[in-house]
Amino acid sequence: MAHVPSIDEVACQLIGREQEPPRTRQIALDIKQAIKDDVGETLRCSIGMAPNRYLAKIASDMQKPDGLIGLLPSQLPRALTQLELRDLPGVGARTEQMLNRKGITTMPQLLALDREGMHKLWNSVWGDRLYHWLRGHATGDDGAPIAAEMQKSLGHSHVLGPDHRNREGSWAVAHKLLHKAAMRLRMEKMCAGSMSLTIRYQLRREEAERKSKVKHHQSGITHDGWAWRHVSPHARTR
Repeated sequence: MAHVPSIDEVACQLIGREQEPPRTRQIALDIKQAIKDDVGETLRCSIGMAPNRYLAKIASDMQKPDGLIGLLPSQLPRALTQLELRDLPGVGARTEQMLNRKGITTMPQLLALDREGMHKLWNSVWGDRLYHWLRGHATGDDGAPIAAEMQKSLGHSHVLGPDHRNREGSWAVAHKLLHKAAMRLRMEKMCAGSMSLTIRYQLRREEAERKSKVKHHQSGITHDGWAWRHVSPHARTR
């Protein structure tokens, strides 16, 4: 079973004896050799092997551009202690600042939290899931191990360059992102029930604080949201 999150990333779920560490490593080496034979030495890939998709993504980033890292259940979570908080998928600059404000500045501090502590840290079920993911489990809303669930949404984003920071340029980029999302929908054989467009702005802290008393985007700029939803009794995911 394979899942394609983006144009340069694929996640594969191994089954049966493929999950035995020596066999998993050989499969990874075969993939690397196939790319070299079929495409050439200039194209390389980094492969991460782990008990769940979240950890596999982390492992694939631990040794680039031509890495091969495996994280065994017996190594978790201590194998993650040398990482930075920003190495975790889903933890960007804003999330890192939130964690820092709550007293979490290192991975050992984060990993020392129990499940309840992780839930309080994020104030959502994301904390429960992350607690289990970092320990090699798959998890549902209640933290119990579950099979990989069907993807419920997809999206694309793009940071506008200086030449596109105008009405025509931003429209062109939005049009391109829409086509990319539609292409992925067709590849996954899925239908869209709703669509939304989000614009984020980057301001200096002083500007954001000055605008913070009005209805605003998280950056501080006054804005209106936009979304479209279509409900049909025949709409379904295939």
